[in-house]
Amino acid sequence: MLAIARVLPWYLVGAVMAGIALAGQDPCMEAYLASEGKLRSALELRDAQAGFAGVVEDVFRIAPDGRYTIGRYLGEKSLEPARGGLLGPAELKFLASVLDAEDFLGLPAELGAGPAINARRITLRFGEKEASLLLMPGEAPGTAAQTASGASRGPVARFAAIFEAVKASLARTGQPGGAPPNP
Repeated sequence: MLAIARVLPWYLVGAVMAGIALAGQDPCMEAYLASEGKLRSALELRDAQAGFAGVVEDVFRIAPDGRYTIGRYLGEKSLEPARGGLLGPAELKFLASVLDAEDFLGLPAELGAGPAINARRITLRFGEKEASLLLMPGEAPGTAAQTASGASRGPVARFAAIFEAVKASLARTGQPGGAPPNP
C-alpha cells in the first residue's frame, strides 16, 4: 500500500502532462485561450482622442470565436460603416500568447499621464479586466513605453505590445495568406 502511495503522484503528473500534450495548448495560456481554440472572453481595444469637436474613438472588438468588428465614432455617432471579419485559430492563439506573455491580467487599471484637455486614452478589455493608457494628444503607445521611467519591459511597454499585436492581427486579416506576426 505504501508503494502505491509513493508511485501514484507520478502517475497523476504523467496523466496531466499527457492531457496537456494532447490538448496542444500551453498551460500558461489557459487564462486567455479555451481548449477548443477560442478566446475565453471578448477582447476589446478602444483608442479615443479628445478634441474640440468631442471624442473620436476607434473601437476594435474581437469575439471569443474570432469574429471582429472595427468602427469609428464621434461620441455615439458612427463616422463610418463598421467593418468586420473573422480571425482564424492561428490569430486567436497568437493574441492569447501575447496577452499571456505580456501578463495582461497583471497590468494596473490606469497607466501613463496626459493632459486634462485633448488627451488620448487607449483602453484594453478582456473579460472583466480593463487597463487604460493615458497619453498626450497624438502620442503613440510605443513612444510612451520608451519614456516611461526607462523601464523597457514595464507596464506601459507591456500594454503597448498588446496594443500593437491587436492592431497588427486585424490589419493582416484582409490580406491573402495573411498570418499573425511572430511574437
